Amino acid sequence: MLLKYIIFAFLAFLINTGVFHAADYLLQGVVNSKNINILMLKGDDIRFWVAYGLGLFAGFVLKYLMDKKYVFSDITESKEKEMKKVLIYAMMSIFTTIILTLIVAGFKVWVSRERAKDVGLVIGLLIGYTTKFFLDRKYVFNSSK
Repeated sequence: MLLKYIIFAFLAFLINTGVFHAADYLLQGVVNSKNINILMLKGDDIRFWVAYGLGLFAGFVLKYLMDKKYVFSDITESKEKEMKKVLIYAMMSIFTTIILTLIVAGFKVWVSRERAKDVGLVIGLLIGYTTKFFLDRKYVFNSSK
């Protein structure tokens, strides 16, 4: 079960980064610093955050569906219960993303090597996804048959 979870986490990561890079590339001619400035954000910043959000959303949806069906064999009982599961899953995702971000930032700040953030990313992803697996099993997909 944990191995499937890790494999699907990797697939979600690939989808997330793929959608991010595709959206960033496609939006380059439309949203850039030459044609958009909103408050203190330049168009390039806006493009980054839009692409980042699209990547996160794509990875989230894919990961939720794969976890639900293939990892936890969860059955949809009602729309209300499913929405509750999605919201709890999203909260767990936010929590573990904070863990990941803090680890990456810590490595970037405290280890003065350029590649430190990559080491932090790998360690953060391992800790974050392992934590999320146990949280999902306990709080999200706990009614699985």
